[in-house]
Amino acid sequence: MTLDEYILNHSDEEGALLSALNRDANVNLLRPRMLSGHLQGRILKMFCRMLRPRRVLEIGTYTGYATLCLAEGTEDDALIHTLEINDEMEDFIMKYLSRSPLKDKIKLHIGDAMKIIPELDETFDLVFIDADKRLYSDYYDLVFPKVRPGGLILADNTLWDGKVLEKPHPSDKQTIGILSFNDKIKEDPRVEKIFALPGNGGIAADAICLGGSAVDIPAAVAAARDNNIDFVAVAPDDPLVLGMVDALEAEGFPCFGPRKNAAIIEGSKAFSKDLMKKYGIPTAAYETFTDLSKALAYVEACPLPTVVKADGLALGKGVLICETREEAREAVRSMMEGRLFGDSGATVVIEEFLTGPEVSVLSFTDGETVVPMVSSMDHKRALDGDQGLNTGGMGTIAPNPYYTSEVAAECMEKIFLPTIRAMKAEGRPFKGCLYFGLMLTAEGPKVIEYNCRFGDPETQVVLPLLESSLLEIMLAVSKGTLA
Repeated sequence: MTLDEYILNHSDEEGALLSALNRDANVNLLRPRMLSGHLQGRILKMFCRMLRPRRVLEIGTYTGYATLCLAEGTEDDALIHTLEINDEMEDFIMKYLSRSPLKDKIKLHIGDAMKIIPELDETFDLVFIDADKRLYSDYYDLVFPKVRPGGLILADNTLWDGKVLEKPHPSDKQTIGILSFNDKIKEDPRVEKIFALPGNGGIAADAICLGGSAVDIPAAVAAARDNNIDFVAVAPDDPLVLGMVDALEAEGFPCFGPRKNAAIIEGSKAFSKDLMKKYGIPTAAYETFTDLSKALAYVEACPLPTVVKADGLALGKGVLICETREEAREAVRSMMEGRLFGDSGATVVIEEFLTGPEVSVLSFTDGETVVPMVSSMDHKRALDGDQGLNTGGMGTIAPNPYYTSEVAAECMEKIFLPTIRAMKAEGRPFKGCLYFGLMLTAEGPKVIEYNCRFGDPETQVVLPLLESSLLEIMLAVSKGTLA
């Protein structure tokens, strides 16, 4: 099987990575705050399975767990050089590694990476850098000459500032990293300060983190007033659906993001399905239920597989693909009776199971004009071979290899513009970023879902490819001058 054949037949994390490496695309596996613990280890082992590196270099602080994951994922004759830059951790790391049967594959270095890296006489197939952004660029410059042709540099740190994307490098080496929403905004020279509510450690070096809750609307309004905020970008789904933009605009703060009556396009799957049905926008056949007995009766006769969706927000996990009637019954009961997703599952949508490549398209719109960004493909289901439950997104590549110019034109004509016009006709003009989750079926593109904001993790790979000022676009959306 060729590499391209593998990509076309595997909608899993490894397929995403292989596709990205083969097509010289940008790739991100998980959002920064999730790239830790066992998830980080799984990703490192995945790279090792794909690349089969014989020589690996790890640079960072609190090494140990990641080191063992690299050792576990590599062949028996591989050698892992781990460089622990915090010399106070030496005793801990030595004891940690000494308990592992893989310790003979690991060579530990302790101390100043700037001195140790030039002295290493190895060249490496894989380099993993987990370092403070103040040091990352220096480490990158030192280690790049030691990466073999065809090798890979992997960056993982929530404080990383995207600088790696600006570094020129030969096409025979690849660099993979993480870019945040915050990074793209701060590129605009007009930005003097960025405030984040609540904020987190990942952006604390570049933004003033205010703490609190992202769904505390009165607190958000007070924070905007107290800090003399000029412009607010409301990014998450919960505050948008709850009406944060409405509250901020009522106090005179210009915003990027849809108002509450438009954010319902994500806040209620029943609403969005009814909207598509009313305005002839292609989507899967469906039925909506608020009565448990009627929903259970429906799944006894509906075609299989079938898809059961919680009506409301569920962190990207409120969709269950059911192969059997027993699975469908359990899905319905867990949502409507067991309240698996709280009140979000009080109403369920049961819809036709579609097949085909998935496409994600994030689009800017001011309620009249639609400007799509580059397409992407995310990989939602957990576990190898897509055997697990849906997640908010296990991995992403951009651009999507299936999204041709012909498909893009068809989507603009039959889906993007009709959706914006439908929302306007309903008295719910949508201004912000509208995410189109699509399935390219044998009958043509169909809508799987809408998001009323930047998709996660798709944003991680789409924003680095945006050449224009993100702030300028947001301002134009807010003013209605996107055209």
